[in-house]
Amino acid sequence: MKIIRLLFISFFLCNTCSLIYGSEIIFPASQIEKGKGSINLFYSNSEEKMNFRISNRDEIKVNGNSYFSDVNNDLESKGKSNSLALKLIVNPQDSLYYWVKIGVGSYDLDIPSVTVKNNLTGRDLGWIAGFGIHSNLFPDTIVTSALAFDFGVNYSSYKLDSFSAGGANPVLISDTLSLTEIQIAILMSKKYKKFEPYGGLKVFRIYSTLQDNTTLGKTTGVKDNVGLFLGTRIKVYSKESLVLEGSFIGQTALNIGWNLEF
Repeated sequence: MKIIRLLFISFFLCNTCSLIYGSEIIFPASQIEKGKGSINLFYSNSEEKMNFRISNRDEIKVNGNSYFSDVNNDLESKGKSNSLALKLIVNPQDSLYYWVKIGVGSYDLDIPSVTVKNNLTGRDLGWIAGFGIHSNLFPDTIVTSALAFDFGVNYSSYKLDSFSAGGANPVLISDTLSLTEIQIAILMSKKYKKFEPYGGLKVFRIYSTLQDNTTLGKTTGVKDNVGLFLGTRIKVYSKESLVLEGSFIGQTALNIGWNLEF
């Protein structure tokens, strides 16, 4: 019943919220003792595709009369990011864990035009924040693997101040790229001595907004996809571990982190 209830909640959130995106899990499906927690400091390098909705209005004439017609096109773009973040996971009561995340990062955005590729970058670091829940559905036993459910919301904002078209010399701009992300994932893990490999499936959407801070003009878009992720936690000391994680399909990412249990 617990799995059915969580899957129903996931389906409800997917259909009522327009923001879903797959980001790092950086934690296996194994259980945390009541009143305990985990601190994860990790570096992430990722590349994903996103859509921007471009709109304009065309004049249409029929028998000498004219009217306007809205024209909308989805323009697929590619983003690359590097970030450093701190993620805190705690289990205050039972098998439902809560997590929060803060971090900084940089973003490089490629937007295609008719003949060339446009590149937007920023010199200053942007900021990242997130929160979510992580539920241990089944514990790790001698005969079974641990199974967990993860749901998270992330928001990031980047100042883009350099624009280059087709490799030409860059010019100064004043844009802001905002990404709202929501993630639903199912993962499994199994302990083998010092190693705890884990992996699973995530469903996500990227809701993106690119705004010109001078004219206040902006364009938005939504990108849906699914992804697979694989990782492992390697015990180094009694309470400290190295965590490696990679994402595939839809989003390509590599995450390297240090885990401290308390």
